[in-house]
Amino acid sequence: MIGHPGWGQIDKTADPAGYVEYLRKVSALDLVQVWKLKSIQLMAVEPGQRVLDAGCGSGDEVIALARIVGERGTSVGVDASEAMIGEARRRAQDAGVRVELKIGDAHALPFPDASFDAARIERTLQHLANPDRAIAELRRVTRAGGRVVAADPDWATLTVDAPDEEASAVVVRAHVTHVTNGTMGRQLRRRFIDAGFEDVAFKPMAFAVTDLAVADPIVGLTEGAGEAVGDGMISAGRAQAWLDSLKAADSRGRFVASLTGFIVSGRVPAA
Repeated sequence: MIGHPGWGQIDKTADPAGYVEYLRKVSALDLVQVWKLKSIQLMAVEPGQRVLDAGCGSGDEVIALARIVGERGTSVGVDASEAMIGEARRRAQDAGVRVELKIGDAHALPFPDASFDAARIERTLQHLANPDRAIAELRRVTRAGGRVVAADPDWATLTVDAPDEEASAVVVRAHVTHVTNGTMGRQLRRRFIDAGFEDVAFKPMAFAVTDLAVADPIVGLTEGAGEAVGDGMISAGRAQAWLDSLKAADSRGRFVASLTGFIVSGRVPAA
């Protein structure tokens, strides 16, 4: 699911709710919760401020930020998907917090210059046609001295403990090519520096999963194997044998997969 081309056109897919469920499963992982919390901490948000979550998805971080800024502040979420904005609105209502939610494109954020005290974007740049333009937009709408934070995985760091290590490498290579910017995580620091941010900080975080049923939909093992077969990189028989070996390892309590995510933060310089 993670590399599915439908991420850019969720509202046109047959199952938008499936994307909401995917986000729920990812967010439920303890290490992902730590990753998200770290990204919010790096924003240095204070009560009363106006903050932005671009590519807000189902709205969990918009809600978290609303609780930090309080009644005197404003937490704003933007997403290209009407279905995601609808889900975010429902969750905010259930949580009893006040937020602003807009349908919009991260390449052209619908806000004036210096509209926010801080901004974040998580697991969105990897799917964008022009990530540098989106980063420039985040800088544009954030005031001088405000912090912008981005977080993305690097799919080339995906590792799977399997007897056929060559097949694992082929599946990972195939999966990387099926994400618009499959190695975005490692690129974040460079892109922030090129965008003119100051005080740029960069942090890797490794995620490990030992349950195949949890890992498969999140890191796309079956999906990646299918992509490798479809691209002619591996035979269908070898791909199936690889998947069967993961199931066998899981049945013995031996399965493990890992992925590295990265967080970058930068300060908007004074004009």
